[in-house]
Amino acid sequence: MRRPGTSGRAGPRSRGRPAAGVRVPGPRRPPGSDRWPAPRRPPAQLGGHKAPPFEAASYLQLNNYAVADSDRDLLQDKHEDGHLVTVIHTTAPGLELWLDGEARPMQTAADEVILMPGSVFTDLSGGRVPALYHQVRNLRLADRTALMYFVNPELTEPVYSWAAEPGQTPVDLRDKIRSNPAMFGLPDVPTL
Repeated sequence: MRRPGTSGRAGPRSRGRPAAGVRVPGPRRPPGSDRWPAPRRPPAQLGGHKAPPFEAASYLQLNNYAVADSDRDLLQDKHEDGHLVTVIHTTAPGLELWLDGEARPMQTAADEVILMPGSVFTDLSGGRVPALYHQVRNLRLADRTALMYFVNPELTEPVYSWAAEPGQTPVDLRDKIRSNPAMFGLPDVPTL
């Protein structure tokens, strides 16, 4: 995954990957198991509320931009997606991320994705993680596709900020989470 604002390259020919023969440790499934280990509880400084499950309330969306009308500079105006996280892969340039007050072009390689925190992440983190605003520039390409996985918490139980102050009454964020995507023309997060 490439960090916004970087070329993604660790060296002149490395493409950001470890050198040949270098093993990078990562999470491992227990032997004989088809499930990953349970996530760790958030640290106490983030309120200690558990992370909600997300699989059933998250969904994929495929956007295909054919040759776009030439008088429009942006195919999508500046916005954030209103979800917990958006995982995105694009097939051609056009995505611009707003970083330090300016729009910066960002393109994924064939084996890369970009993780974009949304306003739900901002609420869960008590404002510590801001939503990543982005837009799609009309480069008048013959074809451009974006595959997005919108990660949303399941809303079957109360969802609280991970950053509640000690002694503060936690606020259930489900109603806000449920209706957030509607601001962007997307369906409500389902209650399953």
